[in-house]
Amino acid sequence: MADEPIIIDDPVAPPPHRPLAWLRAVGRWAGRLVLLLVVAVLGFVAFLHTPPGRDLLLDQIAAYAPASGLSIEVGDIEGSILWSATLTDVKVRDADGTLFAQVPR
Repeated sequence: MADEPIIIDDPVAPPPHRPLAWLRAVGRWAGRLVLLLVVAVLGFVAFLHTPPGRDLLLDQIAAYAPASGLSIEVGDIEGSILWSATLTDVKVRDADGTLFAQVPR
């Protein structure tokens, strides 16, 4: 028995075929993309709660120009942007620039 050669029927078995490997890769990339979008949205919301973020909102409100010609000015934003924002010194002007509504708070 010690002199008998060892016979190997299957020298190196190929790795098992994975028919859905590409689907897993696509799923991983989709998950990463969703995670990146969630982080970007949370970062933007956090930015809006900073003074430069509030200034950006005030600039966007002032730049809004409806077809009727109304213009809106907001002095400041207090509180949370998403849940309890309080606008102070709001002025609404018509197309001629005449002030027709002013709300202090």
